[in-house]
Amino acid sequence: MFVKLNLKKQKIDSELINEIENKMSRLVIPCGYSIRLVLIHINGVNQEVLDSSFFSEIIDFSKILK
Repeated sequence: MFVKLNLKKQKIDSELINEIENKMSRLVIPCGYSIRLVLIHINGVNQEVLDSSFFSEIIDFSKILK
């Protein structure tokens, strides 16, 4: 399991996708394993991130806290 915690006051933008792609390219994935990307945010996500198919799930943690 790979977890990246990113706390930002602004909405998450596509820069995060580039950062994760860069880090994923350095991972060695064993045979029979896959990567499933889930974004958990609290301060919002830009529309371009929502429209991308990069994350298999996008969860707004602020809705869970209510």
